[in-house]
Amino acid sequence: MRRLVVDASVALRWLVPSRDATPARALVADAGVALHAPDLIWPEVGNALWKYGRAGMDADRVLRRFRDFRALPLKITPTHELVDDALMIALELGHPVYDCIYLALAMRESARVVTADRRMLEGVRDTCYATNVLWYEEYGRDTPPPSEEPPGEDA
Repeated sequence: MRRLVVDASVALRWLVPSRDATPARALVADAGVALHAPDLIWPEVGNALWKYGRAGMDADRVLRRFRDFRALPLKITPTHELVDDALMIALELGHPVYDCIYLALAMRESARVVTADRRMLEGVRDTCYATNVLWYEEYGRDTPPPSEEPPGEDA
């Protein structure tokens, strides 16, 4: 099974209607993909939904969206297991540790981070990490590197 790490920018597109949500929603519908995320994703998505609430979204709807999110089939990794590697990546790239947590998880899982965060995409451009980050609209059009699915591994 192919492994992908999703960040909060993609997860939010699953939860809040937008004209550009279709590629992100395809990830959840793909039974051939194991979706991974660090536990950092919970407060990041919660904070983004809180902003929608402050902008006028009904509180019950905000809570429902978050409950829907918690029910998604994500394989969660504790952030504390990733911080050392994320900090090294952040220092190397000059990019925030928060985003590098997702990248550290992708490196650990031999996966790619799928993101809708242009700042993250630009942050890895022209670096050795560029192939580990995938713009969410490119999902389905990319070809996984051979290391993403080792022979004989089914999980």
